[in-house]
Amino acid sequence: MLVSLPYVIITTKGSSIFEIILKILKDVVFYPWGALWFILALMVAIVLEYAFFKNKRLKLALFIGIFLYCVCLLGNSYYFILEGTPMKNIMDVYIQIFETTRNGFLEAFPIFTVGVYIASKEKSIEKIKTSKILISFCIAILILIYEVTFIRNQNYRDDHSLFFSTIIIVSLLLTMCIKCKRLKPLGINTNILRNLSTSIYFMHSPIIHYAELFGLYLGN
Repeated sequence: MLVSLPYVIITTKGSSIFEIILKILKDVVFYPWGALWFILALMVAIVLEYAFFKNKRLKLALFIGIFLYCVCLLGNSYYFILEGTPMKNIMDVYIQIFETTRNGFLEAFPIFTVGVYIASKEKSIEKIKTSKILISFCIAILILIYEVTFIRNQNYRDDHSLFFSTIIIVSLLLTMCIKCKRLKPLGINTNILRNLSTSIYFMHSPIIHYAELFGLYLGN
């Protein structure tokens, strides 16, 4: 976020102090560059989850998380449901302030909570047959295809990327990972791959933005 701060200030040159502060809040705090929003969202999700986890209220966190994820969907792929209702105006104000519903509160917390809850059931997962998980995963993929097809031509907000069946698929993938956690890839240094992917993840957006800014400078 500190790396992106100079770029935000440079690109808001000539704006009022209020506009610059609002731009910083949107681009640095609420919705950082590109995929970097995920890091901030995860930090928020962890903080929110801690109180539930510490007090052993994971089921309550799961219930609240599913509700918040449904609200998140209304500000994304299922925005068309709000048309003609007072809730549409409320959602529009929220998106105007926070840019998107894809943040730590409405998206990351629900999905993170699902992950924590599934991880807490590790012993029970080990007793489930792998074939049942695979069959369930295939069914979930078919549900996703149907869901995407059903709402394809409907009005949406943001980038039309969130679906209810996604959280089912993610849950099943995590369940499979827990089930097969003892499997190790042979002949692959996974630490190197992890560090390379992390470096690319953190740096690609700043590099792209500053390269564009440099290109504009050369053009002038």
